[in-house]
Amino acid sequence: MSFDFYRHFRGSNEDLNKKNKELIEKLKTKDKEILDLKAQKDGEIKDLKQRHQQEILSKDREIEDLTKKLNNYIGKIIPPENGITEYDMIIDIPSVDYFSKMGKSWIIYLSKYLEEKIQPGQGYINERPLNSLIEEFQKYSTLACLGTFNKGKTFFINKYNDSYLPSGTRSQTIGLSLSISHSNETITIDTAGSNTALQVGENKSEEQLARKESTEMFIRDMAFSLASIVVYVLNELTWNDQRFIFALQSKIQSLRSEQNINKTLIIVHNYQKVNSYEELLSEIKTYMDTPFNGVYHHGDIKKITSKEEVVLFFTESVNDTHHYFLCNDNSDFGKRYNELTIEKIRTYKNYNDNLDLDKVLLEGLQNNMVSYCKSPKKLKITKYIAEEFNIENNNPDEAENNLKVKTLFTSGSYEWSSYIKEVSDLYKKVSPHKSRITQTPVFTISPDTDTNREYDYKLIDNNVEFIGLQMVFSTGFKPMYDVYKFGGYLYFLIEIPQMEMNEICYGQVFVKDEWYLQVTGEKKLKINSKDPESVYSSQTSLNHRRGGVFELSAKISNEYEPNNPDVILSKGVLSLAFKKFA
Repeated sequence: MSFDFYRHFRGSNEDLNKKNKELIEKLKTKDKEILDLKAQKDGEIKDLKQRHQQEILSKDREIEDLTKKLNNYIGKIIPPENGITEYDMIIDIPSVDYFSKMGKSWIIYLSKYLEEKIQPGQGYINERPLNSLIEEFQKYSTLACLGTFNKGKTFFINKYNDSYLPSGTRSQTIGLSLSISHSNETITIDTAGSNTALQVGENKSEEQLARKESTEMFIRDMAFSLASIVVYVLNELTWNDQRFIFALQSKIQSLRSEQNINKTLIIVHNYQKVNSYEELLSEIKTYMDTPFNGVYHHGDIKKITSKEEVVLFFTESVNDTHHYFLCNDNSDFGKRYNELTIEKIRTYKNYNDNLDLDKVLLEGLQNNMVSYCKSPKKLKITKYIAEEFNIENNNPDEAENNLKVKTLFTSGSYEWSSYIKEVSDLYKKVSPHKSRITQTPVFTISPDTDTNREYDYKLIDNNVEFIGLQMVFSTGFKPMYDVYKFGGYLYFLIEIPQMEMNEICYGQVFVKDEWYLQVTGEKKLKINSKDPESVYSSQTSLNHRRGGVFELSAKISNEYEPNNPDVILSKGVLSLAFKKFA
């Protein structure tokens, strides 16, 4: 091998090694590029997965929110496993005159929680059944929620108690429904909403209207008498709302001045379509500034902390009535604002001071029935016996009328088709909304004696008249009267126009350690007050004046001698003056 050849071979080998190194470096660079590209792709895939997961979670939350809104709209509630979903006690009052039929009684239903307390060793006492089961009544506040149908009474109670009681148009509250909230130290009373439609049978419309109206007012009166805090729920203010608010204020003021009984009145304006502070302020400016006189306040910052909202409430200047506002609970703003508002309302407390629930309930029922029934007697609470009652249908009107479902379409009509037939068949299958009780019947409320039930609990005569297009409900003539203390006398001043002393009977009766004045008579409609023959009937024409048999009962304060009053009838005003004890 020559030197030249060796040099050539060596040079070629060096070139080859150099090229190999260059190739290896290129391979390393490519491997690094591949690894970088793979890492980039992995990062992109990871980011994409995260974005997809976030989108899925967002969609899940959106579906959950939409489901909640849909369930809220249709009245369906999906509570947590430990959520309160039933009333602790329901006093079912199908009608105020239910006792007028022998064997009929109001039924008291209890939740599983209260039913378990009846078991031996739980402190249950037969003589005081309700008080031994709801001991909280003696030390808690009692809040009654009033209002017409579908305005948000149960919605307010659910927010107030953090409960999940059925609400909405598909579920109707029955009678007096009580819930115990240990966290709020409050017993809330939900009521059957007024102004619901009634079922009317042939030739019974007036009787049923009278019964329904009387029963609704009776339930409302009972809730008011049991409560230490009264909440009235409304939507946009109407003059009917104003009239009812004024009546509540007058009643509370009378109790405060005459019997030293204090009740707190709270008006809750439930603005279901308000989704922002601007919309809320617009509603407040529309429905609060002119109708009521008072002062705006904001929530106590020590108890309600929020950097985003200020809780507004309004206090009337004369009667100390408090107005609060709720918004659309399905909106983010409404949910936050409602929570703060409810928290503020919870600060109102007016405790029952060891009152006995059995005594308060029975006396309240009997006293309130006086305005609606002929001569209600003492009531009692007894154990429920299933054989004595039919709880499948306890609505007297519905049972008596035996109402039948009407036919939606008739096959003889000219528009009859296969589609109409499907609709008609489907109509036969669907069920109407009904109020259902899931609690257990445990007690009954009935008269202490069964003597003369038909008369004692018969509904006081009522009339339903139509003046133009307006329906007027009337219980005949009801004299207006004032009770006034002046110069050592207690005066009952009763307006009875066009009546003479020989047409009036008065006397005093002693009931349960109390004296009562009773005035009865019959006011006849006369064209000429001096001519007894000029009497006309309110049934022969549409009249605004009222006549008929009346009975007035009013308590005589213990400070005054109940006998031998001074009696004067002058210019249509009957004055009875009772002298104060020396």
